[in-house]
Amino acid sequence: MKEERMKVLEMIQDGKITAGDAMKLLDALGDTAEEPQGEGRQRRRNGNRQRQRRRRRTGGADIQVEVQERIREAQETLREAMPKARRAVREAMPNVNRIVREATRSIPDVGEIVQEAMQTASEAVSKWTEDRDRKHPEKAVRQQVETTPIQVSDRLSVRTPRGHVTSKIWDRDEVKIDATISVWGTDEEAVNAFAEQIDIQVRRESGAVQIQPQVPKQKKDDPVRSVRIDFELRHPEKVDLGVRARHGNITLPKIDGAATLNNNRGKTIFEGASGNINVKQNRGDVVVQHAGGDFIANNNRGSINVDRVGGRVVAKNNRGSTRLKNITGATTVQANRGVIEIENPESSVMIKSRGGKIAVRPHKPIGDDYAIQNKDGAVDLIIPDGSAVDVHGYVGRGRIQTDLPLSITGVSRTSQVVTGQLNGGGTKVAVELGRGDLSLRSDEERDVPETPTPPDPPEPPEK
Repeated sequence: MKEERMKVLEMIQDGKITAGDAMKLLDALGDTAEEPQGEGRQRRRNGNRQRQRRRRRTGGADIQVEVQERIREAQETLREAMPKARRAVREAMPNVNRIVREATRSIPDVGEIVQEAMQTASEAVSKWTEDRDRKHPEKAVRQQVETTPIQVSDRLSVRTPRGHVTSKIWDRDEVKIDATISVWGTDEEAVNAFAEQIDIQVRRESGAVQIQPQVPKQKKDDPVRSVRIDFELRHPEKVDLGVRARHGNITLPKIDGAATLNNNRGKTIFEGASGNINVKQNRGDVVVQHAGGDFIANNNRGSINVDRVGGRVVAKNNRGSTRLKNITGATTVQANRGVIEIENPESSVMIKSRGGKIAVRPHKPIGDDYAIQNKDGAVDLIIPDGSAVDVHGYVGRGRIQTDLPLSITGVSRTSQVVTGQLNGGGTKVAVELGRGDLSLRSDEERDVPETPTPPDPPEPPEK
């Protein structure tokens, strides 16, 4: 970065100029990495003149050939530049938030805004690559079906570089593997040959069955552009599952065992497991209907929806909603901008969020500590009748509302504090908000007295 740009950033940091003035100065400075405008314009003019002279000499006969050559050159240049573009965006992203935050501290959340824009640029590059692959005319599809024995409580793992993974339960002590292999490219013969070289390997180790495709490496100018392998499995109910997928959905039935799932750019839909469930997800929703043990999830840009967990829940979510129901063990949620809803937690609750509404609705008296922090967003907490708790709540900018016998005081014109004990105190309930309203209420459903029905009017006397 030039010294002039550094001075502009220092002026913003010192409060000498506004962000708008800084943008005008930066636009005026331009970028020294680019060639001078005059040189670029002159070179383009020279190139145009050379092409015009060549066309006059040939009488325009080679215009079509020239156009085709220039299109091919442009496509090749763009194809070679895409890996560099992806790498540049990826390498720049870790420093973007820090640099912009230091330079523009007076603008709230500007670092996150710019970082999100950089992430969007990276996504656009990846999507362009996928769309380009799908447009290649040649496609080869073939099936590979295998069956292998599996013992009770063995671990079954499957991995696909790109594609869906779906499994179903059957009553046999073996695994049926049905793989659909799809290859796209620009040359029919090369695409068909490449598809035949892909092999679905099944390895048996002590207590484990591993399914993994062997895909040949693609060269730089290879006519094969894209490969997809979709798996459909049949296996016994009593099994541990390990699934790793990219650019596809994971759809699994209820199993008697544990599961470890890793998905990149796809949905994960799981009927549940009797044991622990561990999910790592990038850009996709997670839906789990039941976990007999612990449920641990880490999601980036997608929702988490879980019902009936027999153990603890540890959920991390970056920019997506988190909805948990009927949690027996301790609940820990860390989120960055997303709605959080927890219904019927039976143990402790710890939530830390940077933005988004939070609602916690226990069905029984609170018996374990609650700690809720929210930087930007409202908090709605139900404290059921019979809860023996010490309550302390703080709102930096917002209001506190409650129908409970608690004391609300104003620290300043914008901030409020709520304190008090219910039923003698004991368990700690602490809520801290940077900006947003805090609602502390008793049981959500109340017995509303019925409105008495007025008596029927007397009938008019007979005439």
